[in-house]
Amino acid sequence: FGKSVSKMFSGLEFYVVNGPSEFSKADIEREIAAHVGSLAQSPTDQTFCVLADRLVARVRSVISMSCYDVVLASWLRACLDAKKLLPFLPGHMLHSLQATAEKFAQEFDEFGDNFTEHITDEQLHATFQTIAGKVPYWLHAVFPSHGQDP
Repeated sequence: FGKSVSKMFSGLEFYVVNGPSEFSKADIEREIAAHVGSLAQSPTDQTFCVLADRLVARVRSVISMSCYDVVLASWLRACLDAKKLLPFLPGHMLHSLQATAEKFAQEFDEFGDNFTEHITDEQLHATFQTIAGKVPYWLHAVFPSHGQDP
């Protein structure tokens, strides 16, 4: 797969099902290998997580086993951008194991807002969208750049 960039994913095995068009399965696998992670062609008892972007039949099958955290490719992209292994966040998950869900319940409210961490304007905007299904009317005046629903 090429030259090693870092050891960020050293000791971690990933099963990649698919990715978004701008970060394909092949791209994801290349990045994992470049950061010394290992790849599995099907999940094993050593699999750290399953990466996917779309709920295709294979992802549904993995979820039905309830043996793996199934994480959006955006989590891997966030790790690469931060140049470090980041914890999973509720918004990264397609499926959470019971232990992961319990950890989230201790650290986040029902809308995915962390009890102790500061959030950005964008995260606040996303939280409000989750709460009401749309941006609150007063947010338009406070953050005009976020004034329109996506």
